[in-house]
Amino acid sequence: MEKTHGRQGEIVAVDVNGLGTYLRPGMWVWAVPPRLKGPRSFVVGRVRGNGHGWLVSLVGVDSIAHASRLVGRTLLVAVDELPDDFELHDARELVGRRVRDLLLGEIGHISEVTLGVANDAWTIEGETGTFVIPVVGEYVLGIDNEGELVVNLPDGVREGRDG
Repeated sequence: MEKTHGRQGEIVAVDVNGLGTYLRPGMWVWAVPPRLKGPRSFVVGRVRGNGHGWLVSLVGVDSIAHASRLVGRTLLVAVDELPDDFELHDARELVGRRVRDLLLGEIGHISEVTLGVANDAWTIEGETGTFVIPVVGEYVLGIDNEGELVVNLPDGVREGRDG
């Protein structure tokens, strides 16, 4: 939580590590580090973008004085509240992970994650070279049971690698 906004208790929240906001109305959140006295968990009332971050209203936080006690804290959500593809956007967890193409098999590992406005991109290094693919549903299919990332490389990239 970066700063207060207005007099109604709204707080400006910014993304952590480029992960974006997964907050939505009705979701329970926990402020960390917790205060010794006072509430430690809250229900999200409203979330809206403001160009710099997200304006977040928490139920029961209705004054600038109350909101100011949350500045500098991080809001945590329960793991089961995160989207199914959350792991595909956490750069810290992705670097070093093995990548397998549907047709070519193992193609290397992620060496870098580039955060983008429209979508992220992965730099993949392997025996056949280094290349970049956008992290979009058309190309990134998910994670298999062994923790390997499964992709469907764009035809142009695949054609340059399988010969």
